[in-house]
Amino acid sequence: MIKSLIESVGCTLLYLRTYSPDLNLIEHYWFKVKNDIRKVSHLFNDFFDEVFFHFSICNFLSGLRYTC
Repeated sequence: MIKSLIESVGCTLLYLRTYSPDLNLIEHYWFKVKNDIRKVSHLFNDFFDEVFFHFSICNFLSGLRYTC
């Protein structure tokens, strides 16, 4: 239906090729980058957990100062 509507006004449809990550060189690069990030992501998670815990304790203790 849409194809006939487009062709009725004198336009031609051009179809894209099927996507293939094997033929797209940037996909190989991103695969490597994502794997490298996965290898070290636990370091960042542990770091942010420690920072969050530290600031949570500091906020709790500073709040106690005003209640006593």
